[in-house]
Amino acid sequence: AQMKAIKETMEKNKAKIAELQRLVGKNSKATAQLQETIKRLQTELDAKTTQLQSLQAELEQKNIKITELTTTVTEQGKNIAEQSSTIEQQKTTIKTQDVDLHSVWYVVATSKQLKENKIVTGGGLFKSKKLSASDFDQKNFIQADLRSLSSIPTNSKSVKILSLHPADSYKLVTGADKKITIEIINPSKFWSASKYLVVQI
Repeated sequence: AQMKAIKETMEKNKAKIAELQRLVGKNSKATAQLQETIKRLQTELDAKTTQLQSLQAELEQKNIKITELTTTVTEQGKNIAEQSSTIEQQKTTIKTQDVDLHSVWYVVATSKQLKENKIVTGGGLFKSKKLSASDFDQKNFIQADLRSLSSIPTNSKSVKILSLHPADSYKLVTGADKKITIEIINPSKFWSASKYLVVQI
């Protein structure tokens, strides 16, 4: 806006100088002093015009740089947004993997319930019960984190662990009410053979 105002003022000054020159040309009585004044004004105007052109060129160059910087900032903003999105996805993936890595499942149920839910098969007078390899539904189990799961109350006075777990990695603790709680002494060892604990009560 300031550059525009300067240009307009200079255009008016040019017009005034041109009018003075016209009048001097018509008036033979014009003094040498007036001609000198006109010459001086014309020189000043030419200098201002040159300065204005230089300023205009500098302004345009700065505008180009500003545009370039704006583009760079915009691109960097996009890159940062993409990187943030990638980091969030990686965090989610790591969290999911961490949960999967440390997840264990356990069920405490009667023999009838275990059979109905297809967690065990067989059983009878001369047959031993066997854990089902794939037919059971995981929703019948309770999911837990092996790092924080240290004890499992059975609410029963008699328990039988059907899944494979090293004997020295846990102990059965009988409470004052005669009910048994499974105390996990060594979690990593306890869950090393199977991530599923099946307890029959």
